[in-house]
Amino acid sequence: MGLGARETTHDGTVIHTVVEAVSDRSEENDAVAKFAVYAALGIERYWIVRGDADADEVDGMVTMHELRDGTYEVTGHRLVSKLAG
Repeated sequence: MGLGARETTHDGTVIHTVVEAVSDRSEENDAVAKFAVYAALGIERYWIVRGDADADEVDGMVTMHELRDGTYEVTGHRLVSKLAG
């Protein structure tokens, strides 16, 4: 029996950072639901990238979270220009 689309063979303790590029359509799943899952797996850093993929030149805001005492805390924000070419 194969793995389902939402299963993984990776041990969360060997994954140090997850970077999610979210859109308006995926915001709830990527920035809310997965937040608790990644924290429960013990993944140290979770970065969320938001931007307008429909724009000619995409600027993105990266929000960086770090796991502390089992929950993510925001550790910084960075504006990244021209994420798409």
